[in-house]
Formats: sequence, structure tokens, C-alpha cells
Amino acid sequence: MKFVNETENGVQVTYSSFNLKWMVGGSLLLTAGSLYLMSSVMDVGIIRGFFNFLIGTAGLLFFGGILLRMLTIAWGNKILFQIKPTGFVTRKGKEIPFSDIQGLSFGWHSSRPTGMVFKDVILHTDQKSILKSKAYLCTYNLLDDDEIEAIINKYVIPKVSESCKQAWLKKTSSDVHNDKNPNMPT
Repeated sequence: MKFVNETENGVQVTYSSFNLKWMVGGSLLLTAGSLYLMSSVMDVGIIRGFFNFLIGTAGLLFFGGILLRMLTIAWGNKILFQIKPTGFVTRKGKEIPFSDIQGLSFGWHSSRPTGMVFKDVILHTDQKSILKSKAYLCTYNLLDDDEIEAIINKYVIPKVSESCKQAWLKKTSSDVHNDKNPNMPT
């Protein structure tokens, strides 16, 4: 695994600088396109100008937000999250013990706005008052899905409860079967 640094205190999951450059470049290009749409309001008719302004504003908010997030990631440390022998450590330094984890999932979600843009590792816990029953480890789409699953399979699954382990294995094996098209010859 290319983006895993093993240390005495556990494992640090980092991101690819190449992927970060592509994310910054893409969001910069789309933000510039949104600004262009907003600036072309006067060059076209009233109705088309109104729609250009609306679409440009929505694009500026969306892609500009992604650009700002990617730039803050670029200037911060390169560690997305850590896996210690006792649990996860988020980017902000919060530790989530393996004993509190009741379930794991990975992907997009609608629980918070960034979950609809960036894939998260979601930790379902039983500590409702401390962690609000879920903790999110954002990957900012800077690592491949296969890489994240391999990290979880190698460093996390052996340390969580049996029910969590079975649920994760069932989920990942069903995802593999769902990705294959039954109508396609093998």
C-alpha cells in the first residue's frame, strides 16, 4: 500500500500529491468557468443572462468551496487519518477506540454536506453523547476506493468486534458482486 506509513504508534494514512494536484486543477478550472458564466451576464439577453448568473453562482459556490477545501488540505499536514493499536485518530486529533466501533462503512452519504462531495469512512459507534453515534474520516477523494478498503481490511477489521467484522465483510463482498454486470460475459 503506497499511502500507508507504519510507525511505532500505528499507521498513518496519507494522500497522493498527484491526486491533490488534479483535484485543485479541476476545481480551479470549474471555478473559473463559473466566474466566466457570471461575467457574461451583460453580453447576452435578459433571460439567458439571468440563467447564466444563477448557474454561475451555483457553480462558484460549489466548485469554489471544493477549491478552498483542497487548498486547505494542501497547506495542512499530509495525514488524512491515523490508525493506532487502540483506535482511529481523526485529522483533528480525536481518538475513536476500536471497542466503541459497532459498524463501518465507506462512501458518499447525505448525513453532512461534505459527504455528498467527498467519500468518508463512517464509524458507527455506541457513544451517542460523545461522538453523536457516527464519526466521519474524510478521504477528500484523494485515495482510490480499493486502497481504502485494503487499509481497513488489513489494519482495522482484525481489531473490531465480530459483528462489525461480519457486517463489513458482507458489505464489501456484496459490493463486488453488485459491480459486475450479470449480462456481460466473463
